[in-house]
Amino acid sequence: TVPLWKQMLSAIEKEDRAELDRILHAFDFAIVVQTLVTWNLSNTDNKYRHDPDVLLDAKELLGPTVDHLNLIQISCFLFNEEMALDMLNFVAKASEELESKKILYEFMGKMWGDGNTTLHLASFLGMADLTKRLLDLGANVYKMNDRKYKPVDCADENTTMSLFLNLTEGKLEYIYFVWTQILYQRAW
Repeated sequence: TVPLWKQMLSAIEKEDRAELDRILHAFDFAIVVQTLVTWNLSNTDNKYRHDPDVLLDAKELLGPTVDHLNLIQISCFLFNEEMALDMLNFVAKASEELESKKILYEFMGKMWGDGNTTLHLASFLGMADLTKRLLDLGANVYKMNDRKYKPVDCADENTTMSLFLNLTEGKLEYIYFVWTQILYQRAW
């Protein structure tokens, strides 16, 4: 039989979203999650690489190395944001059902290349929907890659960059709200 990772990779490369969905739900839940979280490709043949139009920026912000990619990162390199979201949502749901955020954080924090996460890549590629979902799920916005850049520093488009700003504004608004509540309580 064909290994699970190979079936998923084939569906991703063929951009067959229905087939990926079938695979995600046809196999034992735990095996699918384990494959998504732990499997990676060395990419020594450089099959997956940055588009030549962004190569200089990619080398500066993300570093020259594109190795140890997992399936969601391969989807990003193939510019298939929807399939990347499908995998992320599958792992998020599994993490919730198993009551283990660790699984989700491990998946989102999986590093590739020069210390980058999926959030670095999605942000760099301007994948606003994937970036938003990663942020909503609690991906680490403070993780610096080996080039000393955080995911927000890699954001290429205003839409993607604004997601980070909105996140910060929301936290600042919350901090302001909590602080005013503390002051209000002290006044009484």
